[in-house]
Amino acid sequence: MRFLGTVMLLVAGAFARTCPACGSERAGAVCGGCGLPETPTGMVYVPAADVVLNGDTLHVGAFFIDSFPVVYRDVLPWLSENCRDGRTLASVITGQYNESGHFLAFTPFAASPSGEYTVPAGMMDRPAAGFTWTGADTYLSSRGLRLPTLAELYAAHARGMIQSFSAYSEMQLYSGLMESSLGSLLGALSGQAMFAGFSTAEERVMWELSRTVWGGDPLSGASESEGPTITLFKPLESPVTSGAGRDMGYFNVVFRGAIDLPGFE
Repeated sequence: MRFLGTVMLLVAGAFARTCPACGSERAGAVCGGCGLPETPTGMVYVPAADVVLNGDTLHVGAFFIDSFPVVYRDVLPWLSENCRDGRTLASVITGQYNESGHFLAFTPFAASPSGEYTVPAGMMDRPAAGFTWTGADTYLSSRGLRLPTLAELYAAHARGMIQSFSAYSEMQLYSGLMESSLGSLLGALSGQAMFAGFSTAEERVMWELSRTVWGGDPLSGASESEGPTITLFKPLESPVTSGAGRDMGYFNVVFRGAIDLPGFE
């Protein structure tokens, strides 16, 4: 009986977890000490914090955020199921459409004979780029998530939770795809144009989509009635921001999901 009791204690200890909010031991889906829900798989807990943006100190409530941007492997099944026609697909990944499917020549996406979308094998576990703001928002909503606000990205980055990804390999792949699909001369010229202006490591760091409208409140998200330009976040040592069209997809912009935590302010 003593041996059995020891085994049971070890098993219980293996499943006990420390709550990231209050530090108490927890074994269920909700912390008995503070009520924090269990951190979803693939996400991390970001505690409430103050961030300084444009000289203003802003308070950001606690939230969960994906520890890694959405990757092609995860989003391809959703694309295949929900974007069965070219016009819908274009609105999600590039913002441009033509009946010939020419818009796909500037992305790593290809359609298989069965109608499912795929990308080169080496891209599967890379952050998914090329998504419009609307496409990223719609995909995340299907998972019960949302894009993080600009202030949340700053808060997560300050705690070392937003890592940098280089667009260099994607740039090389896009150049190769353009060359094969558009012809050697046009492909080579397009590839050179894509590399132009990305000569330093900092310039090649991928941007991240936020919920925040360009020039809007960093603590809030965009709505359909707000302006067409949203805010991009670049996770450098000293982060920078830029604006981009919400209905355009960019080869060097990625995205991740977040979850509200009401009451953890």
